[in-house]
Amino acid sequence: NPGGILGTGDSADVCPPQRVQLSGKVAMLMTGTSHSLVLTEDGHLWGAGANDDWALGSRNPSRLYVFAQVASGIRAIGTGYRSSFYIDDSGRLFGAGFNFQGQLGIGRSSSREDFTRIRF
Repeated sequence: NPGGILGTGDSADVCPPQRVQLSGKVAMLMTGTSHSLVLTEDGHLWGAGANDDWALGSRNPSRLYVFAQVASGIRAIGTGYRSSFYIDDSGRLFGAGFNFQGQLGIGRSSSREDFTRIRF
C-alpha cells in the first residue's frame, strides 16, 4: 500500500481486501506506480495514493490516504508511471503528472501539476 494507493486511510498493507468509501458505483479502476484512479458511473473521477510529480492532478497534498474527487464529467481514465489521464464527456484528452521525457504529449517536457489538455 505504498503512499496510500488503496485509499484505506493509511499506508499499511491490507489483507484481506477492505471496502473503501466512494460516492457512486465504480465503472473503472486504474492503478499507476503508487496511485489509483476510480471512475464512477456518474462520471466522477476519484484519486488516492502518492501524488509524486502531481500524478493525481493536484498541487497538494503529497499523499491522499482516502479517495478524493479529482474531476467530474469524465468518460474514461488511464494511468502511467507517476501520471494520469482522462477523457472528458466532450471526448477531449487530459493528462497530469510525470513528463520529463514528454510522455504526456503536451509539447513540453516539464511535469504538470494539474490536468492539461492534450491536443492531437
